[in-house]
Parts: sequence; structure tokens; C-alpha cells
Amino acid sequence: MLIMQKAKAIIENAGWSPFFVAAIIAWVSALSSGFIKDDGWGTPGIVEIVFAFVLTAVIYLGLLLLIQLLNRFSIISNTQKTSETDKKQTFFEDVEKQDFVIGQIINLKTAKRALLLFICWLPATIALLPGVLFNDTIFQLGQYFGNSSYGVFSMQEGASFTDHHPIFVTFVFGAIINLGMFITGSSTAGLFGLVVLQVTITAFTLAVSCTYLENLGVKRLVMRIVLAIYALFPLFPIMANIVVKETFFAWIYVWFFLFVIEYIRSKGATFKKPGMAFAFILSCLLMMLTKKTSLYLVVLTAFVLAVVYRKALITLFVSILLPLITSVVLIPAIVYPLFNVSPGSSVEVFGALYQQTARYVIENPNDVTAEEREIIDELLGYDYIAERYYPFVIDNIKGIGFLEGVEYWPTSDQLQRYLKCYVSQGLRHPESYIRAVGAINGKWFVNENYSEGNPNVFDWLSTNNDVAVGWYEDVPHYDRPEVNKLLTKGLARLDVLVAQLPVISFLFTPAFYVFVVPLISFMLILKGQKRYLGLIVPVFVSFLFLLVSPSTGALTEAFRYAIPFIYTTPILCIFAVFMYQKSRQFKEL
Repeated sequence: MLIMQKAKAIIENAGWSPFFVAAIIAWVSALSSGFIKDDGWGTPGIVEIVFAFVLTAVIYLGLLLLIQLLNRFSIISNTQKTSETDKKQTFFEDVEKQDFVIGQIINLKTAKRALLLFICWLPATIALLPGVLFNDTIFQLGQYFGNSSYGVFSMQEGASFTDHHPIFVTFVFGAIINLGMFITGSSTAGLFGLVVLQVTITAFTLAVSCTYLENLGVKRLVMRIVLAIYALFPLFPIMANIVVKETFFAWIYVWFFLFVIEYIRSKGATFKKPGMAFAFILSCLLMMLTKKTSLYLVVLTAFVLAVVYRKALITLFVSILLPLITSVVLIPAIVYPLFNVSPGSSVEVFGALYQQTARYVIENPNDVTAEEREIIDELLGYDYIAERYYPFVIDNIKGIGFLEGVEYWPTSDQLQRYLKCYVSQGLRHPESYIRAVGAINGKWFVNENYSEGNPNVFDWLSTNNDVAVGWYEDVPHYDRPEVNKLLTKGLARLDVLVAQLPVISFLFTPAFYVFVVPLISFMLILKGQKRYLGLIVPVFVSFLFLLVSPSTGALTEAFRYAIPFIYTTPILCIFAVFMYQKSRQFKEL
């Protein structure tokens, strides 16, 4: 009887939110596993439904246990314990005493933490020397060093560059490597210089996040544990040594995420200070220049902050307007003509829709009218769809610039006709669209780790560790010494073994970072300081763009797109727990 009473008290104290979160995680995960089975051709059935019920109960019990642990063990520093006097004020309303403008987070303590991270990451940097290049980066460098690379990514006839990948990133990568080549005379040394610079900036950024959270009032011991995770968990040093636009963007996203926390915390007061306002605007500008979808992320986040909190409106307005003008007006009007840059194809925007159309055509070939076939054929090459379609990769249908039958520069009339066709077919057979979306996005929601034929980022490194650029002529060659190839393979295989350990393996799945952690974190924030729910905007918008990413067919690609979530997971977790525990202190007074 006593046990039942205690269990009832625990459930009542936790409220309904843990059950709702458990149900969302369980049902979405179970249904997604149904869509991705049979190599993406599956449909959820009775097995997945039963599994969802069982998983809901297991996760619910786990969340109840988590809440009990958080109620017992505090991460709040003794100097930040809430007093009766604090209760009379809104949490952290005393902005002058809690002002985390540049200077309080960029200090000797942060420098020491950054140096520690750099030293701990050094074995990976040496093993992977001179660095790791994804195919997208190889293409960008090919263009920078004089090979226009026609037929690889979409670009207009006669252009020297394409903005298919952000042209700003292409120029930054190329210029830094070029500078290293000028100084050392070695293209390999130039690439290594770029890698060391990225590792240094990433280490410094993550160190700043630790200092910021400690200044908020998180125990120093907790932040040391977080720093140890950054230093020793293999995803962080490996990702920092990969040169691709997503890793370059990720450290900028961390700064942006911290600025959003600080805006809400101070109710915009610190953003009235010139230094902080400038830093925030700069982060918004760099976000837009390094990842195209960040345009929507920045605009929506700043808009919500302005509407909900109504503070520092001038800073928010400039943070939207200046980057918007730069990326949408100035770069196309000035940079494109000056450097003969072709805009990227509009096909990229319609990739997810094309994938649904392909699934419809394959599953319902007798339901496609002659007019619909003509419309689809103009854009995708109707006769090639069945042989190209792969449930986990959008690029197989839309291509990247060279697929036969694909129209990369459609007219507005063609797109309007296609959209009408898309809607009409979706109304007739929505199940085909649902299965297409479930297959391409299912891996964001399931605990899928390394398996034969589905390598994670470590296994990929062990078998693809030659970074030489072999696609194009007249492009610098980057050599990985033979000893480093052996070190890379050994490091990667060790990480693969760790990634397959029970329980720990879950930390090596994208679903943990993009789905599970955000849901649980916002549950804690909702139970604590509700005004911090504004943080959901950048996370949610980023997640929406994951759902239209071109490939989840391999964990390597999935991890690449999830890097911003991985970098900010410790920040979001610690901050959510801190807000939850701080709120409980108020209630106990």
C-alpha cells in the first residue's frame, strides 16, 4: 500500500507532460520503423503498434525516474540558490549583475577550456591529417581553384561558379587553403591549416558555452563533466576535423543559440548594448551566408522574439534586415556578376515533393493521366523515375545537376502546372505521399546505429580515408601520409566498436540529438520557466529543414545534417534542467 501511495504521488507530481512526451517518442519511432523496413518500402503494421504501446510505458517510466533524480540532485550552484528576496523578482531580472556581454564569457577561464579541448582533440586531428573532405567540399574547392566542374552541380552555361553550395563558404574554404599554399608551398599544408583553424574555433565556441552556463549558476562540477563530454566523446573531435559546410555552420549556430537564450533570459536588455547587439547581428549574418535555409531560421526566430518579448526591437529588426539585404539582394546583385556566379537551381526547393511524386508514379502507374505524365516528364523524365527511385535519397530523383530527363531550370508555368498535378495526385492517393515521407524521414526517429551496408561516420572514415581530389583536373592534390591512413583506420574502427556497445549505441544515432533530447528538454522547460519556450523556435525550424534534407540513406549523411543539434545538445540539456530546478526552488519558498 505504501508503495502504491508513493507511486501515485510521483505520478501526480510529474503531471501529464511526461506521458505525452513518452507517447510522442514511442509512436513516432515505432511508426517510422515500419516505414523504413524492407529498404524503405514498408508500411507500419500490428507489430509496430504493439511495440508503440510497450515503448510508451518504458519511456514513461524512464521519464518519471529522470524527474525523481532531478528533484533529488541539483545542478544549481550554491551561490545561485533562490532566496525569499529573489522570489519577489522575475528570475534573473537583475540584468546589470547578470550581464553576459562579451568579456564575461570570453576570458582566461574560457581560453583554458578551449585549450584543453584542443589538446584532447589533437590525437584525432593528427590521425586524420590533413583533414576530411566530403564530396560537396571537393566540388567547391574544384571550382575555387579554376575548374568550373560542369555537369556535377546545376549551374548556368558559361558560369565560373555556382551558388548551389553557399558561395561565401566556397570562397572562405578556398582562400584559407590558398593562403596556406602561399605560405608553405604545399596544398596539403594549406588544407591542414583550414582544419586546425576550424578545430580551434569550434573548441573555443564550445568552451564559451560552458563558461556561459556556469555564469548562469550551473555548478562548476557539472560544467566540468560537460567539458569532458566535449573533449572525449568521439563525435565532437571527428566532426570538428571534417571540412564541409555543415561543420562550418555548426559553430556559428552555437553562438546564435546562446544569443537566443541570453535575449530571453535578460528580456532583451543586454541586446541594447552595442557590443552584444553587434555580435548577435554578426551571428545572424554568418548564419545566412553559410547555410541557405538559415534565412528562414533567423527571420522566424527574430520575429517570434520581437512579437513575444517586445524588447530590443531595433536590434532584432537590424538582425533580420541587414543579413536579409546582404544574402538576398547584395550578393546576387554584386557578387554574382563580379565573379560570374550562377544561382543554384530552384529544383532544390522541390526535392521532397519530387520524391513523393516518384513514389506515386511507382505505386499507382495506372492512375497517372496523360496530362499528368506529360507534366512530370517535362521536369523529371517520367521513364527514368522507377529505375532511379531510392526511398532514402531524394538526390536520386532530382539529381544534383546532371540527371538525364531532369529540368534544372523550369519555367514558372511548368512549376505551376506541376504543383496542381502534385495536389491532385495527393488527394487521390495520400498514402503514397505518406509512405514517401515516412521512408525519407524515418531514420530521424529510430534507434538505427551502425550495421553492415549502413556505415556510421567512423566506419566511413575507415574505408574512405584518402582525401585526394580526383574528380577534376588542375586542382590541388591533398595527400594523407600512409601512417596517417593507418591511424585513421585504427581510430575509426575503435570508434565503431564503441558505437555498438549496449545503451551507449543510442548516443551514436541522429534520433537521440534531433528528436529525443529536444522533446525531453522542452518538457522540462515547460514544467519550469515557460517563458524560455521561445528557444523552441530555432530548434523546431532547424528540425523542419532536416525533414527535407536530400539523404538519410547512410548514417554518415544523417550525422552531417545533425551536427548543429549535436553541438547544442549539452547546452539544451543543462539549461533545461537548470530552469526546471530553479522553478522548483521558487515553489518551495
